[in-house]
Amino acid sequence: IAKNQLSLYLQPIVFLDNPEQASHFEVLLRGKPNNGEIISPAKFIEAAEDFNLTPLLDKWVIRNLFRWINENSSSNMPDSKFSLNISALSINDSDFSQYIISEAEKENITAKKINIEVTERVDINNIKQCYDFMTELNKIGFTFSLDDFGTGYCSFKYMQTLPFDVIKIDGTFIKDITTNRQNRIIVKSVNDIAKAYGKKTVAEYIENATIAKYVTDIGIDYGQGYYFSRPFPISHLKNWQAAAPASLIAENQRRPY
Repeated sequence: IAKNQLSLYLQPIVFLDNPEQASHFEVLLRGKPNNGEIISPAKFIEAAEDFNLTPLLDKWVIRNLFRWINENSSSNMPDSKFSLNISALSINDSDFSQYIISEAEKENITAKKINIEVTERVDINNIKQCYDFMTELNKIGFTFSLDDFGTGYCSFKYMQTLPFDVIKIDGTFIKDITTNRQNRIIVKSVNDIAKAYGKKTVAEYIENATIAKYVTDIGIDYGQGYYFSRPFPISHLKNWQAAAPASLIAENQRRPY
Protein backbone atom coordinates (compact mmCIF):
# COMPACT_ATOMS: atom_id res chain seq x y z
CA ILE A 1 0.00 0.00 0.00
CA ALA A 2 2.76 2.43 0.95
CA LYS A 3 4.61 1.77 -2.31
CA ASN A 4 1.40 2.00 -4.35
CA GLN A 5 2.04 -1.48 -5.75
CA LEU A 6 -1.61 -2.24 -6.40
CA SER A 7 -3.66 -2.25 -9.55
CA LEU A 8 -7.37 -2.02 -10.36
CA TYR A 9 -9.02 -4.60 -12.62
CA LEU A 10 -12.58 -4.81 -13.91
CA GLN A 11 -14.94 -7.68 -14.70
CA PRO A 12 -18.25 -7.03 -16.49
CA ILE A 13 -21.59 -7.77 -14.84
CA VAL A 14 -23.86 -8.27 -17.84
CA PHE A 15 -27.60 -7.95 -18.30
CA LEU A 16 -28.46 -11.56 -19.17
CA ASP A 17 -31.13 -10.64 -21.70
CA ASN A 18 -28.61 -8.50 -23.61
CA PRO A 19 -25.02 -9.33 -22.50
CA GLU A 20 -23.33 -7.36 -25.28
CA GLN A 21 -24.53 -4.11 -23.73
CA ALA A 22 -22.54 -4.54 -20.48
CA SER A 23 -22.03 -1.24 -18.67
CA HIS A 24 -21.64 -2.48 -15.09
CA PHE A 25 -18.24 -3.61 -13.84
CA GLU A 26 -16.98 -5.11 -10.60
CA VAL A 27 -13.73 -3.53 -9.42
CA LEU A 28 -11.10 -6.11 -8.47
CA LEU A 29 -7.72 -5.63 -6.85
CA ARG A 30 -4.36 -7.05 -7.88
CA GLY A 31 -0.87 -6.66 -6.49
CA LYS A 32 1.67 -5.26 -8.94
CA PRO A 33 5.23 -5.02 -7.61
CA ASN A 34 8.01 -3.27 -9.52
CA ASN A 35 9.01 -6.45 -11.36
CA GLY A 36 5.67 -6.37 -13.21
CA GLU A 37 4.33 -9.61 -11.73
CA ILE A 38 0.56 -9.68 -11.18
CA ILE A 39 -0.32 -10.98 -7.71
CA SER A 40 -3.72 -12.49 -6.95
CA PRO A 41 -5.60 -10.90 -4.04
CA ALA A 42 -5.82 -14.38 -2.52
CA LYS A 43 -2.13 -13.95 -1.67
CA PHE A 44 -2.47 -10.70 0.27
CA ILE A 45 -6.11 -10.12 1.33
CA GLU A 46 -5.85 -12.70 4.11
CA ALA A 47 -2.75 -10.98 5.50
CA ALA A 48 -4.55 -7.62 5.32
CA GLU A 49 -7.44 -9.13 7.27
CA ASP A 50 -5.14 -10.69 9.88
CA PHE A 51 -3.45 -7.35 10.57
CA ASN A 52 -6.62 -5.20 10.28
CA LEU A 53 -5.32 -3.41 7.19
CA THR A 54 -8.41 -3.90 5.02
CA PRO A 55 -9.67 -0.31 5.63
CA LEU A 56 -6.40 0.96 4.12
CA LEU A 57 -6.99 -1.24 1.07
CA ASP A 58 -10.59 -0.02 0.86
CA LYS A 59 -9.44 3.61 0.95
CA TRP A 60 -6.79 2.94 -1.70
CA VAL A 61 -9.42 1.41 -4.01
CA ILE A 62 -11.92 4.23 -3.44
CA ARG A 63 -9.36 6.99 -3.89
CA ASN A 64 -7.83 5.52 -7.04
CA LEU A 65 -11.10 4.37 -8.60
CA PHE A 66 -12.79 7.74 -8.12
CA ARG A 67 -9.75 9.56 -9.49
CA TRP A 68 -9.67 7.27 -12.53
CA ILE A 69 -13.38 7.78 -13.21
CA ASN A 70 -12.94 11.54 -13.00
CA GLU A 71 -9.93 11.55 -15.32
CA ASN A 72 -11.57 9.23 -17.87
CA SER A 73 -15.21 10.32 -17.70
CA SER A 74 -15.21 11.63 -21.28
CA SER A 75 -14.09 8.26 -22.69
CA ASN A 76 -16.45 6.03 -20.70
CA MET A 77 -20.00 5.11 -21.55
CA PRO A 78 -22.13 7.67 -19.70
CA ASP A 79 -24.12 4.97 -17.91
CA SER A 80 -21.12 2.89 -16.75
CA LYS A 81 -21.43 1.73 -13.16
CA PHE A 82 -18.72 0.35 -10.91
CA SER A 83 -19.11 -2.10 -8.01
CA LEU A 84 -16.47 -2.10 -5.30
CA ASN A 85 -16.05 -4.33 -2.27
CA ILE A 86 -15.95 -2.87 1.24
CA SER A 87 -14.63 -4.84 4.23
CA ALA A 88 -16.47 -5.34 7.52
CA LEU A 89 -13.90 -3.23 9.40
CA SER A 90 -14.68 -0.27 7.16
CA ILE A 91 -18.43 -0.76 7.50
CA ASN A 92 -18.09 -0.86 11.28
CA ASP A 93 -16.17 2.45 11.21
CA SER A 94 -18.66 5.26 11.83
CA ASP A 95 -16.49 7.71 9.83
CA PHE A 96 -16.05 5.58 6.71
CA SER A 97 -19.22 6.68 4.94
CA GLN A 98 -18.01 10.28 5.21
CA TYR A 99 -14.71 9.24 3.66
CA ILE A 100 -16.56 7.84 0.64
CA ILE A 101 -18.72 10.94 0.34
CA SER A 102 -15.76 13.32 0.61
CA GLU A 103 -13.76 11.41 -2.04
CA ALA A 104 -16.78 11.39 -4.36
CA GLU A 105 -17.21 15.14 -3.92
CA LYS A 106 -13.50 15.78 -4.47
CA GLU A 107 -13.51 13.83 -7.76
CA ASN A 108 -16.98 14.99 -8.82
CA ILE A 109 -18.32 11.41 -8.87
CA THR A 110 -22.06 10.93 -9.25
CA ALA A 111 -23.23 8.54 -6.53
CA LYS A 112 -25.40 6.53 -8.94
CA LYS A 113 -22.21 5.38 -10.73
CA ILE A 114 -21.07 3.49 -7.63
CA ASN A 115 -22.40 0.24 -6.20
CA ILE A 116 -20.92 -1.05 -2.94
CA GLU A 117 -20.64 -4.80 -2.43
CA VAL A 118 -20.77 -6.25 1.08
CA THR A 119 -19.84 -9.91 1.24
CA GLU A 120 -22.26 -12.18 3.09
CA ARG A 121 -19.25 -14.13 4.41
CA VAL A 122 -18.06 -11.34 6.70
CA ASP A 123 -19.15 -10.96 10.30
CA ILE A 124 -20.87 -7.60 10.58
CA ASN A 125 -20.59 -7.00 14.31
CA ASN A 126 -23.05 -4.16 14.50
CA ILE A 127 -26.13 -4.48 12.30
CA LYS A 128 -27.32 -1.01 13.31
CA GLN A 129 -23.96 0.51 12.30
CA CYS A 130 -24.15 -1.30 8.97
CA TYR A 131 -27.72 -0.09 8.46
CA ASP A 132 -26.69 3.51 9.24
CA PHE A 133 -23.68 3.23 6.91
CA MET A 134 -25.81 1.98 4.05
CA THR A 135 -28.70 4.37 4.66
CA GLU A 136 -26.44 7.43 4.73
CA LEU A 137 -24.94 6.51 1.36
CA ASN A 138 -28.18 5.15 -0.09
CA LYS A 139 -30.04 8.42 0.39
CA ILE A 140 -27.59 10.29 -1.87
CA GLY A 141 -27.66 7.67 -4.62
CA PHE A 142 -25.13 4.92 -3.83
CA THR A 143 -26.52 1.41 -4.27
CA PHE A 144 -25.57 -1.82 -2.47
CA SER A 145 -25.13 -5.49 -3.34
CA LEU A 146 -25.11 -8.42 -0.92
CA ASP A 147 -22.24 -10.53 -2.27
CA ASP A 148 -21.63 -14.29 -1.90
CA PHE A 149 -25.25 -14.84 -0.90
CA GLY A 150 -25.88 -18.25 0.63
CA THR A 151 -22.42 -18.94 2.07
CA GLY A 152 -22.83 -17.46 5.57
CA TYR A 153 -25.19 -17.78 8.49
CA CYS A 154 -27.17 -14.56 8.07
CA SER A 155 -28.16 -14.52 4.39
CA PHE A 156 -31.87 -13.95 4.81
CA LYS A 157 -31.44 -11.80 7.92
CA TYR A 158 -29.25 -9.39 5.93
CA MET A 159 -31.69 -9.42 3.00
CA GLN A 160 -34.58 -8.58 5.32
CA THR A 161 -32.97 -5.97 7.56
CA LEU A 162 -30.41 -4.14 5.41
CA PRO A 163 -31.22 -1.95 2.37
CA PHE A 164 -29.54 -4.00 -0.36
CA ASP A 165 -30.58 -3.35 -3.95
CA VAL A 166 -28.93 -6.43 -5.48
CA ILE A 167 -28.36 -10.02 -4.33
CA LYS A 168 -25.30 -11.76 -5.80
CA ILE A 169 -25.79 -15.52 -5.59
CA ASP A 170 -22.51 -17.21 -4.71
CA GLY A 171 -20.80 -18.98 -7.59
CA THR A 172 -20.51 -22.27 -5.72
CA PHE A 173 -24.24 -22.73 -6.34
CA ILE A 174 -23.98 -21.62 -9.98
CA LYS A 175 -21.00 -23.44 -11.47
CA ASP A 176 -22.65 -26.89 -11.40
CA ILE A 177 -26.28 -25.78 -11.49
CA THR A 178 -27.02 -27.83 -14.61
CA THR A 179 -25.92 -31.09 -12.96
CA ASN A 180 -26.71 -30.53 -9.27
CA ARG A 181 -30.43 -30.69 -8.48
CA GLN A 182 -30.02 -29.29 -4.96
CA ASN A 183 -28.20 -26.23 -6.26
CA ARG A 184 -30.91 -25.67 -8.87
CA ILE A 185 -33.52 -25.65 -6.10
CA ILE A 186 -31.44 -23.27 -3.96
CA VAL A 187 -30.75 -20.80 -6.77
CA LYS A 188 -34.35 -20.71 -7.96
CA SER A 189 -35.59 -20.24 -4.39
CA VAL A 190 -33.11 -17.43 -3.67
CA ASN A 191 -34.07 -15.69 -6.91
CA ASP A 192 -37.80 -16.00 -6.14
CA ILE A 193 -37.37 -14.68 -2.59
CA ALA A 194 -35.13 -11.82 -3.71
CA LYS A 195 -37.69 -10.78 -6.33
CA ALA A 196 -40.42 -10.90 -3.67
CA TYR A 197 -38.35 -8.38 -1.70
CA GLY A 198 -37.90 -6.22 -4.81
CA LYS A 199 -34.20 -7.02 -5.29
CA LYS A 200 -32.27 -7.60 -8.50
CA THR A 201 -30.19 -10.79 -8.74
CA VAL A 202 -26.74 -11.66 -10.11
CA ALA A 203 -25.39 -15.14 -10.87
CA GLU A 204 -21.63 -15.42 -10.36
CA TYR A 205 -19.18 -17.92 -11.91
CA ILE A 206 -21.03 -18.38 -15.19
CA GLU A 207 -18.64 -20.58 -17.16
CA ASN A 208 -20.52 -21.65 -20.29
CA ALA A 209 -23.55 -21.09 -22.50
CA THR A 210 -25.59 -23.82 -20.82
CA ILE A 211 -25.29 -22.19 -17.39
CA ALA A 212 -25.95 -18.76 -18.87
CA LYS A 213 -29.17 -19.97 -20.52
CA TYR A 214 -30.33 -21.76 -17.39
CA VAL A 215 -29.97 -18.79 -15.05
CA THR A 216 -31.54 -16.53 -17.67
CA ASP A 217 -34.53 -18.83 -18.02
CA ILE A 218 -35.24 -18.88 -14.27
CA GLY A 219 -35.33 -15.08 -14.24
CA ILE A 220 -31.96 -13.98 -12.81
CA ASP A 221 -31.23 -10.45 -13.99
CA TYR A 222 -27.44 -10.26 -14.34
CA GLY A 223 -24.52 -12.58 -14.89
CA GLN A 224 -20.80 -12.50 -14.20
CA GLY A 225 -18.06 -14.97 -15.08
CA TYR A 226 -15.40 -16.07 -17.51
CA TYR A 227 -18.01 -17.04 -20.11
CA PHE A 228 -18.59 -13.32 -20.65
CA SER A 229 -15.17 -11.87 -19.87
CA ARG A 230 -12.09 -12.40 -17.78
CA PRO A 231 -10.99 -9.53 -15.53
CA PHE A 232 -8.87 -6.92 -17.29
CA PRO A 233 -6.89 -3.83 -16.20
CA ILE A 234 -9.08 -0.78 -15.73
CA SER A 235 -6.92 1.07 -18.26
CA HIS A 236 -8.22 -1.36 -20.92
CA LEU A 237 -11.88 -0.45 -20.42
CA LYS A 238 -12.16 1.67 -23.54
CA ASN A 239 -10.65 -1.11 -25.68
CA TRP A 240 -12.95 -3.68 -24.06
CA GLN A 241 -15.99 -1.56 -24.83
CA ALA A 242 -14.94 -1.25 -28.46
CA ALA A 243 -14.38 -5.01 -28.82
CA ALA A 244 -17.10 -6.24 -26.45
CA PRO A 245 -19.43 -7.89 -29.00
CA ALA A 246 -16.55 -9.98 -30.35
CA SER A 247 -14.97 -10.84 -26.99
CA LEU A 248 -17.89 -11.62 -24.71
CA ILE A 249 -17.59 -15.38 -25.14
CA ALA A 250 -14.24 -16.11 -23.50
CA GLU A 251 -12.59 -19.36 -22.49
CA ASN A 252 -14.97 -21.50 -20.49
CA GLN A 253 -12.64 -21.86 -17.55
CA ARG A 254 -13.01 -20.35 -14.11
CA ARG A 255 -10.03 -19.30 -12.05
CA PRO A 256 -10.25 -17.54 -8.69
CA TYR A 257 -11.12 -13.87 -9.12
